[in-house]
Amino acid sequence: LKKEYNFMVKEICKFSPAKINLYLEVKNKRNDGFHNIESLMTFCDYGDLISVRRSNSFKFKINGPFSETLINRENLIERTVKELEILYKRKFLVSIHLKKNLPISSGMGGGSSNSATIIRCIKEIFSLTEPRFFKKFLLSLGADVPFCYYGKTAIVTGIGENVTFVDDIKEFYILLINPKIEIIATFPGRGKTPSIIIKNTDKTQATTITARPVAQTCNEKTSIDIINELDELILLMICMISLFRVLFRPYPNIQSIMQS
Repeated sequence: LKKEYNFMVKEICKFSPAKINLYLEVKNKRNDGFHNIESLMTFCDYGDLISVRRSNSFKFKINGPFSETLINRENLIERTVKELEILYKRKFLVSIHLKKNLPISSGMGGGSSNSATIIRCIKEIFSLTEPRFFKKFLLSLGADVPFCYYGKTAIVTGIGENVTFVDDIKEFYILLINPKIEIIATFPGRGKTPSIIIKNTDKTQATTITARPVAQTCNEKTSIDIINELDELILLMICMISLFRVLFRPYPNIQSIMQS
């Protein structure tokens, strides 16, 4: 019955949420040139919308406020489908529609969230099970893809492969200010050479969104215990100050927004 039901699934629509680093610490540089990090990550009620349906050929359509910024760029959604075909040794003929609400290179994991959402949609439509080395496959698509795939508030360590779920993190509001300045950074985190690229576009936008952590149980007694015992807002202010100082130091426009 389950197989018959899944065979009849023709279209799936899913929300692809923004991810938020509630704190982020770069631990050390590894022998392979990448950086180990520790970050508390969660999701917001703001993001992209993705629909996937069976088709006679692969099709990809995109619209939304930030759709034009993806023109002439490598698209992680298309790459994800191709890599899934290699992993499962079969074709996935689907038509994908992406409504792009998240700004590009904003640090909110829009591409990683899209990739993870596409994987879940295709798995559901084609009744796929997870093969061996599936976690390594997720990581190969991007350091944030494993976290986005599991979809739960977590402490993320290593280069993104270690995801430990966290419980009892409260919901709270976040003011998202988009100065239309694109920052592509391999620091903080996982790239082999620290670098930051910035591009100016146009007007600043502000949006209030809600961070909605997912309560999960966890038995490890590391940073998680500290997080669960401290007032979350105080913790966030302390942890993010050092990140802002490093990342935004070269950019007075962003610094003025932070100060105001």
